[in-house]
Amino acid sequence: MTFKGRRLAERISVETVADDVMGCGAVCKWGVQNKHLLMNPFASMAPRPAKRGETARDGFTDDEAAAILQAARGATGWRRWLPWLLCFTGARISEIVELRRKDVRQEAGVWILDIRPTAARAGKNATFQRMLPLHPSVIEEGFLAYVGVLPIGGDGSLFPDLTVARDGTRTVAATSALGRWVRRDLGITNPRKAPAHSWRHRMEDELRKARVTEEAQDAITGRHNPRNAGAGYGKGYRGMPDEVLKELRKVPSPLAVRDQARAAPAMPQEAHQPSTH
Repeated sequence: MTFKGRRLAERISVETVADDVMGCGAVCKWGVQNKHLLMNPFASMAPRPAKRGETARDGFTDDEAAAILQAARGATGWRRWLPWLLCFTGARISEIVELRRKDVRQEAGVWILDIRPTAARAGKNATFQRMLPLHPSVIEEGFLAYVGVLPIGGDGSLFPDLTVARDGTRTVAATSALGRWVRRDLGITNPRKAPAHSWRHRMEDELRKARVTEEAQDAITGRHNPRNAGAGYGKGYRGMPDEVLKELRKVPSPLAVRDQARAAPAMPQEAHQPSTH
């Protein structure tokens, strides 16, 4: 009870605490069944999340995503690359904007974003850390050339043109500036579309449509999934970016989807058949 109470007091979501308790309970249940424990201290202790209605956010449509990426091509600095990275990673905005130049590197023969906890990017849990491969569309767009000419001095930020807050982070400035740009300049004002987080919703659906395995989905988006006990064995997909890339490349570019839709011939309308009655 102390464990659950302390986690809830820290304002961790009820859903996350419930997952944590059930994960611990599964281990203790095994301990009881195999006579290593006398009782399961986590039995029936998980808090019950409130019933959820419809999600408050939607992912960007293909047309909206393509419009944002197209507009980003005419920009520079963070505005040029943040939308592209959010689109093709599904990562949280804080995970991307707090990256450093050195976090873009090669591992297992592929280019990755090395997302790991730092003072500026603490992370929600241990599974936050992962080697996230760069989607081929991001590389083809020229992202590595941008990284190659970044200044080596300073704090080595991937986006040195973003304002740094007193606590040394860039997330607040990025969230505010991205919101103004998407809503005011690009005209995407639907309140269910979050300028940053709707990319994450979109990626989740794209991974589902591509039939990407649940463990690989978690490795891409950095989600905590205690119900997948097998993910705790071996180094997992989070440490195998070459394998994750095989799954991530199944997600198409919204620009390609838009162009294909435009090029598709119009379906001929059925000729009117006179009534026989």
